[in-house]
Amino acid sequence: EQGRVVALVMCDVKGKPIRDVARVDTNRAGAMVSPAAWSPDGKWISYMQLEPGPGRTPVGGTGSLILQDAATGSNKIIARIEYAADEQAERDLIFGVTWTGDSKALVRVKSDGKASAIVVMGLDGAVLREITVPGDKWARLSASLSPDGEYVAWLEEETGGTGISAHVRKLKSGAERVVAVSEQTKNMKDMVFGPVWSADSGLLYVPASDSRTGRVVQVEVGKEFKRKLVFEKADSAILGISVAAKARVLAVDTSMLHGDKAIGIEVVNLSNGRSRPAHFGVRWGTSISPDGRWVSFCPAGERDMYGGCIVTADGSEINFYSPTPGFAEFALRIVEDRLEGAVEAAGLGKAGENAPVEERARAVQAACDKALASHDAPIFREGIAYARAELLLECAGDRKEDRAAAEKAVKAFLKAYPKHVLGPQLKKEMDTLFAE
Repeated sequence: EQGRVVALVMCDVKGKPIRDVARVDTNRAGAMVSPAAWSPDGKWISYMQLEPGPGRTPVGGTGSLILQDAATGSNKIIARIEYAADEQAERDLIFGVTWTGDSKALVRVKSDGKASAIVVMGLDGAVLREITVPGDKWARLSASLSPDGEYVAWLEEETGGTGISAHVRKLKSGAERVVAVSEQTKNMKDMVFGPVWSADSGLLYVPASDSRTGRVVQVEVGKEFKRKLVFEKADSAILGISVAAKARVLAVDTSMLHGDKAIGIEVVNLSNGRSRPAHFGVRWGTSISPDGRWVSFCPAGERDMYGGCIVTADGSEINFYSPTPGFAEFALRIVEDRLEGAVEAAGLGKAGENAPVEERARAVQAACDKALASHDAPIFREGIAYARAELLLECAGDRKEDRAAAEKAVKAFLKAYPKHVLGPQLKKEMDTLFAE
């Protein structure tokens, strides 16, 4: 779009911007930039920048692998990639590059449509190693190298589309084995992550879901490859996994199978096996901090609302960064969207707009009560209170009981959160409805 700028921004956990890492004017033939990746030692930031070819398409375009000094902000291009197909450019823009555990090399996945390979590159751009996997079965899924460089793991679609399997190969011997299989092929194709390694390379985290339940298993990499279930959620798919480098904590992206409104983050304590929601409405880019205290993500972009959210792992605090006015208001609606998904799951999705208003109101109340029973963090109580008021207003018809319930919910929200950014809009909606 004319005047649109895509930027990678460094900010603190409160959402305060520190500086731009990259800033690309998309008027320049549709240039784009990938997500950034920090080196484990914190000294470098890497990202890909795409300059499309003729016709503003990736074909014939060039990708630059850029290394930035995290302290000074100075950039250097260490490699250029000529794109012969849209798929490779898309892969680079989605995944970017990752780092080896010692911060001495970068890892990139490439494909020519016939075979895929993991390319290990030095900080000067020299190719140190290229690991080829026959076929292009995992062209849309990322592969990952273990931090110690001894293993490679990837997700691969099974023949006939019956599931997606997680593979591990020992590089020295070439020995390969399947460590887990997920049946949720359709949902798994939407993932933008590969198998996730622990910092010491001893553990691997992969999805192992069946047709109705999302699961994540921990695999001990070695002789026996023992598996342990670490996360399970009914009626859900697993869309992403992020592991804290310095703590035994996972952040898991989940999506309810009935629709993509119910996307959320679950934080898993690997020491005691307990999990709890950290937030709802996640779209992509979930990452947990090395100490396991913070989770960052991007909510679904709508109406040119783009930015980042940073939430504590217990859901008690959320901060925002965005150059877009109104982004915080937009982001605060994501709990409401999540509850709308829960209402649909309760049966309203089938009944649709023809469902009696009293049935819709009962479903809203039940969904909110159920959410409150399992989400006790302040940010969830606030969001659920807003969702209850907003959804009951939508359900309020001519019945006095329905209007009274909506009015009660709105007034309770305004009293509990008098400074909430959405408060004035909610009151206006109530006054307009009751004036009819």
